[in-house]
Amino acid sequence: MPTDRERVLLLAARQHGVVGRQQLIEVGIDRRAAWRLTKEATLVAECGYYRLAGHDLTAESRLWASVISSGGVLSHQTAARRLGAEIKTRSIHVTVTFPSHPKAPPSVTVHRSRRLPDRHISTEPGGLPRTTAPRTFVDLAAASSGLTDNQLIACLDAWIANECLTLPWLSWFLEVEARELNGRTRALMLVGRVAGTAVESVAERDLARLLVRAGLEPFETQHRIRRSGTLVGRVDFAWPAEQVALELDGYRFHSGPGVFAADRQRGNEIEMAGWRLLRTTPIDVRRNPTRVVKAVKEVLDLQRSVHQADHPSR
Repeated sequence: MPTDRERVLLLAARQHGVVGRQQLIEVGIDRRAAWRLTKEATLVAECGYYRLAGHDLTAESRLWASVISSGGVLSHQTAARRLGAEIKTRSIHVTVTFPSHPKAPPSVTVHRSRRLPDRHISTEPGGLPRTTAPRTFVDLAAASSGLTDNQLIACLDAWIANECLTLPWLSWFLEVEARELNGRTRALMLVGRVAGTAVESVAERDLARLLVRAGLEPFETQHRIRRSGTLVGRVDFAWPAEQVALELDGYRFHSGPGVFAADRQRGNEIEMAGWRLLRTTPIDVRRNPTRVVKAVKEVLDLQRSVHQADHPSR
């Protein structure tokens, strides 16, 4: 039969060196036994949890300590980062249910919610609980988060690109699950704003914003081009009336000889379908936005003049 120390070590190994008081009780270690383990220099009592003696807290350890000490789940900015969003935060955010008043470390921001059912919680492969992507988005949409609309849309784009969220799932959540949540109204407005501009990456969202600011609307996103009834390909941005297409070539998705050759062949077929194809990169969008806009405007003007010459009565 394992000793108290062995049971603690086994439990702590799964949680990056930290354990909770209730967890110790659940594995048969009462308060007296836990006190003895601290005296034996196996455990160190912290604010709302224990850590293994001699174990330095890592970033993952601190997340576990926050969840254990508060009895809550990772949420808000912390959950957003775990889902792949690039959001800066100085503290670890957790959500607990009313009327909880947990004793958490000073580095933890505790949010209290009257509604946090199990279906709003997801367990990561390592065991950490956090809010689901749609619940996280609604929580961040609340004014108390301090995030701008652009930051929230960037989160949405990142999660869609990472395939951890879809617009249909988020729309369903807002309609069915989020009626009592503070961020619902703003979240609905933001989803309505992006729904008509379907993009597949944060870089595409940045380019869409650039085109809107430059007055290059209306344009379509993820437009399908056909030649003699056969699908040639789908382009990131398109102006169908002028037959102008714009592709955003990121290295991640367009690298490698096979992909490069296939992209060029598809580009040739788009041109043969009567379209003018422009290409840009995320680096150009960030560093040379004026050049990107200028190229699109010139080609649009050229195509319009060509169409007008071909159809003077129109």
